[in-house]
Amino acid sequence: MLETLHKRTRQEEHYRTLLTLRRQLSDLIARKHHRSIQRSKAFFYIHANKGGKLLARMLRNQQTSAQVSALRTARGTTTQFPEEIANEFRSY
Repeated sequence: MLETLHKRTRQEEHYRTLLTLRRQLSDLIARKHHRSIQRSKAFFYIHANKGGKLLARMLRNQQTSAQVSALRTARGTTTQFPEEIANEFRSY
């Protein structure tokens, strides 16, 4: 509402108020973001050397990203069958 008021009137007072409120909002967002980062750093620090759900989830994500789901064969065709992918790796 203050933004539309400033656009209509173009008064310096409204502009300063708008800048002040934007700065306060930016500071609030930065503080919340910083607090969130600190919380996640503390969580990772606490659970760093423990095997648990966090480690299992991270390893599962690594496994799925390292999995080959499709491969171009020596004949130039693309295959998605695991047996054919394994054969192509063996013949390479």
